[in-house]
Amino acid sequence: MAYGFEATYCPEDNKLRLYIGRVDRETYDRLRSLKYKSTPKQDCDFVATWSTQSEDIALELCGDIGDEDQSPQDRAADRAERFEGYRGRRLGEALGHADDFDAGPSVHGYQSQAKAERSAKKHDRYADRAVTQWSKAEYWQTRTDGVISNALYKSQPQVRRGRILKLEAKLRKLLKSTAEAQGRYDKWTEVAGMTGADALLPLNESGFAILKEMNEAQRLVYSLANDSRSSFRIWHPTSEKANAKAKEIWGHGFSTYDFLTHDDFIGEPFERFTPKQMADLYLGKLTRAEPGRLCNHYEMRIAYETQMIGEEGGRASEVDIEPGGFFGKHQVVHVHRSPVTKAVVSVSMYGEKDYWKGEGPTPKVLKRVNIQRLPEGSYRPPSEEEREQFETDQKQRKAKTKEANAGKPKLINPNIEDAEKLQAEMNQVAAANRKADPVDVVLMTQAQYSIKSKGSYSHCKAMFLFESGIVQNDGYGARRLTKICKLRIYTSGRSYGGAYRLIVLTDKPQKALPNWLATKEKVPT
Repeated sequence: MAYGFEATYCPEDNKLRLYIGRVDRETYDRLRSLKYKSTPKQDCDFVATWSTQSEDIALELCGDIGDEDQSPQDRAADRAERFEGYRGRRLGEALGHADDFDAGPSVHGYQSQAKAERSAKKHDRYADRAVTQWSKAEYWQTRTDGVISNALYKSQPQVRRGRILKLEAKLRKLLKSTAEAQGRYDKWTEVAGMTGADALLPLNESGFAILKEMNEAQRLVYSLANDSRSSFRIWHPTSEKANAKAKEIWGHGFSTYDFLTHDDFIGEPFERFTPKQMADLYLGKLTRAEPGRLCNHYEMRIAYETQMIGEEGGRASEVDIEPGGFFGKHQVVHVHRSPVTKAVVSVSMYGEKDYWKGEGPTPKVLKRVNIQRLPEGSYRPPSEEEREQFETDQKQRKAKTKEANAGKPKLINPNIEDAEKLQAEMNQVAAANRKADPVDVVLMTQAQYSIKSKGSYSHCKAMFLFESGIVQNDGYGARRLTKICKLRIYTSGRSYGGAYRLIVLTDKPQKALPNWLATKEKVPT
């Protein structure tokens, strides 16, 4: 460590501070390039938000990093005091110019007209300067109020809970990307040791890979080459003329796909690589990803913020919340947990509707409320009497809902025989109306259906089966028809005007379809 040089880190504001005095131009430019700001008006000399690069240069200059003694609240108080000094000076200057203006003559009379006009303008400038300095004094007053309010806002418990949520989300994203990078590296390692990795990929006359003729190693490396996250740009180790041509045209090297499928590049010879050669090149350039300093930094910050929030009321998401408990006067009906962390994210409670145009009491509706920013003490577990009463109320609600839905069509996962029979009927109608090609039933799992049914333009959805034997949405023209049930359908893979493709979930219980053929002839299609 250089003599007199010191570096500190404050977890409260996530800032690195350097106490190194004046530095040479080269060091100053390096610090500025790494997002360090010069702070001559503060106790420290340079400050930057923590990053691996800013930490590296702090260790290079100072040897180690210690704890910051001054808290952000103390710094905010010092800054507010400095701003108050600026305001006082500007206010004093404004009053001085105002006094000079009042002390001047109200009439400027001289034998020379030009001299009188210059004297009048000089007198008016006192008023202009007084107004300018007064505006600056108001500006510094606003800055002072902003510094104080910002420091108070950042120290609030609910804001600290929000910081914890953001840090946890960043850590999960970083760990996920690291795990994916590790998986891609392991796949390249697997390619290097597979049988058949020494053979070039089979290509057709147009230069495209022939998937049917590939062995297992070739298929794996071909899938990796088509994954943008597993590909990289690199110069060819032997084809120098092709490198020069690519540098002239693109300015960068070749992709993994180029190495595996190109025999030439714009007339220049280009040596094609086998899967093993490509894997060796990949493994020689990169190393297996491991959770590094950034993951450790997020974990330490989360631990610090969690310890601080424990002294300020804790987090409601860490409490064992159960249906029937209370947040204030509202009773919890459902508890919703994160699928990743399994922590409680939100709860459903009955509350008043946002608007009510009629007369009488405001109706109660079930609302979902995020509780991640609430303190631990905001939740109250139910007593034994309240728990028993809640279970009774839930049974009554379920019975009422079941009674209301008794006549509504149910969503059915049909067996394969009934699905194929209905699909044949729908294909027959589509062929008669549009001369469309027939389609087959689609078999998939619940997980596959869930993925394909997400979004506004999803390929899977649930539609009604009407007594006419037609599967469609509940549109205006279909409201006069009787609904039999709801079925899962696949909208893609059909010609224009063709029938929808029925879906059968293979990992869910299957049921027989209602006898729609008995009523099919009663309503024209």
